[in-house]
Amino acid sequence: MLWNAIDKEQVLPGQQANGVTSELATNLVKYGFTVVGIGNSNIKSPSSQILRIGTGDFDVTSDLLKDFAPATYNPSPTPDVFSGTIFSGNNEIDFSATGVDLILVVGNDYLSFEGK
Repeated sequence: MLWNAIDKEQVLPGQQANGVTSELATNLVKYGFTVVGIGNSNIKSPSSQILRIGTGDFDVTSDLLKDFAPATYNPSPTPDVFSGTIFSGNNEIDFSATGVDLILVVGNDYLSFEGK
C-alpha cells in the first residue's frame, strides 16, 4: 500500500505533489511489486518510510523499495503510527483491514529523490 504524506504547503516551485503516488504505483507494478491500494495519509511527513505491517521478513523487499523512494525501513512501527485512517477520495480506508504487509509512506523528500 502507498500513502501520500506529502505536505503540499511545503512543495517548492517546480515540484508536483499531485499524482505522485499513482505514478510511483505504476512504476512499482512495472517492476513486479504488488500494490494493493493508494491513499492520502491524514498525517503529513517530511520523510518517506516503509512500515512493516505483516509478520514476515521483509528486509529484502524494503531494500528493493529504496530504489524507488528515499525511505527508511521501520520493521516495528508503534501503534500511534496507525492512529486514524487514511483517505482515498471521499472514501475512508481502515488500514487494518487491507491485509497488506508493507506500507510505503511517501513524504516530502520524495519530490527531490533522484531515483524516481
